[in-house]
Amino acid sequence: MNNAIYVALSQQTNLFRNMDVVANNVANVSTPGFKGETMVFEKFLFNDKDNFSRKVAFSQDIATFSDFKDGAASPTGRDLDLALEGSGFFKVQTPQGVRYTRRGSFHIDTNNQIVTAEGFPLLNAGNKPIEILNRDERLTISSDGTIRGGDDGQIRGEVGIAAFENSQKLIHTDNGLYSSDLPPLRTKAPAKVLQGALEQSNVNSVTELTNLININRSVGSVSGLMADMHDMMRKAITSYTRSV
Repeated sequence: MNNAIYVALSQQTNLFRNMDVVANNVANVSTPGFKGETMVFEKFLFNDKDNFSRKVAFSQDIATFSDFKDGAASPTGRDLDLALEGSGFFKVQTPQGVRYTRRGSFHIDTNNQIVTAEGFPLLNAGNKPIEILNRDERLTISSDGTIRGGDDGQIRGEVGIAAFENSQKLIHTDNGLYSSDLPPLRTKAPAKVLQGALEQSNVNSVTELTNLININRSVGSVSGLMADMHDMMRKAITSYTRSV
């Protein structure tokens, strides 16, 4: 009886964690550059202490999988709204070091640097901030990330794009940023820069809402099962104490 309760409790715990992940997906369905996440589960086998020939299967969450497929590119018309088509990330400088993002809404700060909404400088291929001139009223950014400004179309810099051998090893932090314990690949990133557009979230709201409903139903079923088992144990203990 105790094993059954423990198995149900492990399932309930994982359902609540999964609910948090799905709820976060739903909350960010309109967040530019957001990548949906999915929890990965597996069975954890444990020897039954009363019968070592029998295995008890617990539910265990082992990882959170990020879906890095492209979101739809939505035109905005702003020169410094950038989207990436293909695998790769913008590089930005934060107080904690270089971070990576697919959120491409940038602006120019008082130092004439291209920065994120939080003020983090966008970096070039050499991990240096990108500076423009005061007279540059319009910037043109080509698909390879080359930035041109002014009437003469002089090159002002290049948007640095980072790619990784395994993007699943990236660590999701705040504000749509990722960190990595491993350096990016040295090869040119297979991503095109789209100027005047923002990549939308790749979350399917209908699918995630359906998942949320199913998880809620599962939580209710497991809660009912645990309540029934608890009631059975209570009745068994009551009957036993009356018989002795």
